[in-house]
Amino acid sequence: MARTDPIKKEGIVVRRTDMKESDAMVDCIGKEGKFAFYARGVRKQTSKNAFSVQELTFGEFTLIPEGGIYILKEASPKRNYLKDGDLLAVAAENFLNELSAKAYVEGDGAAESFFPYLQAGLA
Repeated sequence: MARTDPIKKEGIVVRRTDMKESDAMVDCIGKEGKFAFYARGVRKQTSKNAFSVQELTFGEFTLIPEGGIYILKEASPKRNYLKDGDLLAVAAENFLNELSAKAYVEGDGAAESFFPYLQAGLA
């Protein structure tokens, strides 16, 4: 089986679903629209990619297409938008996270058109 070259994508993590013991499925919205990937081992304390796949983190992801899905090879966080301690900011972030998850599910270009507003709203 021929291995395909890794691709790089940028986006904001809008949902992370824990899988198995230490893995997660990650949904993102980027300039080109929505994308998802499987992240092996990101729930381990020693994971170098754990911070990059937290919700509301903008990052660059190196992905390998494998069996119809993307597998995370490497992640680099560019910015984490979560603000600890400020309850109003946390409430606003939760609201934006719910809106972005809805845009992710909607389809029809909703995710890519929503991305600049999500990025501005989190700044």
